[in-house]
Amino acid sequence: MPDGYVIEMIQEQTRLKEIEDLQIRVWGMDALEVVPAAMLYIARASGGIVLGAYDRGVLAGFVLGLLGRREGRLYHASHMLGIDPAYQGRGLGAALKWRQREVALSQGLDLMTWTFDPLESRNARLNIHKLGATSATYVENLYGEMDDQLNRGLPTDRLLVEWDLRASRAAVDRAARAAAVPLFRVERGRPIEPPLEPPPGSPLLLPVPPDMRGLRDADPSASLAWRLAQREALHWAFAHGYVVRDFEDGAYLLLGSIP
Repeated sequence: MPDGYVIEMIQEQTRLKEIEDLQIRVWGMDALEVVPAAMLYIARASGGIVLGAYDRGVLAGFVLGLLGRREGRLYHASHMLGIDPAYQGRGLGAALKWRQREVALSQGLDLMTWTFDPLESRNARLNIHKLGATSATYVENLYGEMDDQLNRGLPTDRLLVEWDLRASRAAVDRAARAAAVPLFRVERGRPIEPPLEPPPGSPLLLPVPPDMRGLRDADPSASLAWRLAQREALHWAFAHGYVVRDFEDGAYLLLGSIP
């Protein structure tokens, strides 16, 4: 936990209202897209988790998750993690996820899932590299067309990640990364299609743009090219038994199985 901050469960209506305002600052949402305080309360009262990170009483970030069930198994379905732009880059996102893990474990759960945009390198590094979540599921246009600042103009494709809450973070063999084959080449900031056909069973690298948010604003056609190239590459990789295992140096590492 970064020095000077505290993370607390939120259930008071006044504090839940603060999360409404924070969603607008983080994602540039309009009022109709915000998860309202009443829904946050129901989630919290029904087995979900609503946590806030505070800087001397000021809400700097939050995380929201719901109690889920899949094939009879209960798990925690994390839905939103938002950090005020003024507090980003200070480790609050990771701190909120680790506290969320503690609470889920105290509820007797051992699995957490969530989705994120695989073109966002900052989120990829947190979810895959720092936390040790993995993914073998790609969902096209999960939320349909969205008009907030971070999603406007692109299909809302997402990676579904799974986090084994009781497992230790497995170290990734650096030799695997050194031997990995890129799924496509990048020239002048754009992916070159079609994706490469790697040797069977070889580790794979999947690059992402270094600043997707800036690229989306500066060159919408390039950002769409990235979305479509990555979509094709990940569908191919998952269909051939690969799993996203790490993210470092601007690229995902995919291996044929989880050790």
